[in-house]
Amino acid sequence: MSIITSHQAHSGIEKAVNLDKLISAVYISPYAPKWFEDVVRDVMQKYELNKPVYYSEMLKTPFY
Repeated sequence: MSIITSHQAHSGIEKAVNLDKLISAVYISPYAPKWFEDVVRDVMQKYELNKPVYYSEMLKTPFY
């Protein structure tokens, strides 16, 4: 269980969520530099989220 809040948030509702159920995979922009993938993986490790990380295939030619 994780509760992620902004340190400056003074409004809204905090809701506990199970990140393992909420997130099935993480997709990174094909324009993102390699260091961004490292940051994503570091954050995932910090929150113990063991999910696959993929680069989006949005720039590939459609197969139809």
